[in-house]
Amino acid sequence: MATPTAPAPNEQATPARSDELLGRLGTSIIHTLLLQIVVGVANAEWLDVPATGNAWTESKPMVLLMIHILLGVALTVLGIWIAVLAFKAKSASWKVPSVIGIIGIIVGMGAGAGFMSANGDAGSTMAMTVGGVVAIGAYVVGLAKSSRQQ
Repeated sequence: MATPTAPAPNEQATPARSDELLGRLGTSIIHTLLLQIVVGVANAEWLDVPATGNAWTESKPMVLLMIHILLGVALTVLGIWIAVLAFKAKSASWKVPSVIGIIGIIVGMGAGAGFMSANGDAGSTMAMTVGGVVAIGAYVVGLAKSSRQQ
């Protein structure tokens, strides 16, 4: 009886395996984006951003801000990972949604930096929210398109 062998390390992933991984990553990034929005609302409610001075160091409670920033960094890394995998796998379902998703995340991060630099600009809050919603929508489209192809 022949024993199955593991694929060689340099073997290309099969399209089915790539689509499965993209689906898992897409679901993960949607959940993380939703968590980011909840943390963002908590920041809007409880974060005290000074009207003058350095908002980056004087905002309180700092733990809320740090969680929000760390989630933003994690979302950026995950979004780039999804986009790279989508293009490597030549996934028609994920190429465009992954690019739109990472653009939404980058818009949100840039708006967040603007919010802190302007000591709490309302326009930046709106841009963060729109960036997040665009990213969520893009990843939902990626999931929907990939599930239709299976």
